[in-house]
Amino acid sequence: MINQDEVLAVRRAVRRILLVDDEESVLFAMHQYFSLRGHEVHRAADRESAERLLDELPFDWVVTDLHLTPAREQDGLSVGRKASDTCAERVVLLTSHRTSDVDREAKLAGIDRVLAKPVTLPDLELLLETTCEGQP
Repeated sequence: MINQDEVLAVRRAVRRILLVDDEESVLFAMHQYFSLRGHEVHRAADRESAERLLDELPFDWVVTDLHLTPAREQDGLSVGRKASDTCAERVVLLTSHRTSDVDREAKLAGIDRVLAKPVTLPDLELLLETTCEGQP
């Protein structure tokens, strides 16, 4: 029987990924995970850095946290909007405070998916891969 990892290994393409989170440990873990799978990974810890990278490089996937400052501003929505505007293939917003208002704002910003934290990295990768294949 073929397992999930084997299916992904066959379908996986190298993606350029932008990860945005103000928590260094989260960025480190996601960076390690996606890098070890052969992807080109870039990191940003704040909205300004993320938007600068989006101006400089095209990204296939952008994964951003909703709150990128201690003041709990929703900078992730701005990052997601810019990523969507710059033709990122998939834009995912992560949040530990998911509400219908956040979902509505994310949709208006062009964000493809809002995920409630915690989310496992294999689940995130599977979501990105399968959504890119046109599956719901």
